[in-house]
Amino acid sequence: MMGRHEAQRLIHEEEERAARITEARQVLAAPPSARDSLDPQFATDEELAAARAFHGITSE
Repeated sequence: MMGRHEAQRLIHEEEERAARITEARQVLAAPPSARDSLDPQFATDEELAAARAFHGITSE
């Protein structure tokens, strides 16, 4: 069974991941000229792929 500390850590990690995915969606929704000024290093490749799939983007 999961302990309280582990549960809190897991929730915190998921909230951080959700925030990075939200930011990835904002980056992908921005016009290309605006994307150039944003740092793409905030998310993992998997998170960026998920955001691209969400927006129907098939190429980088």
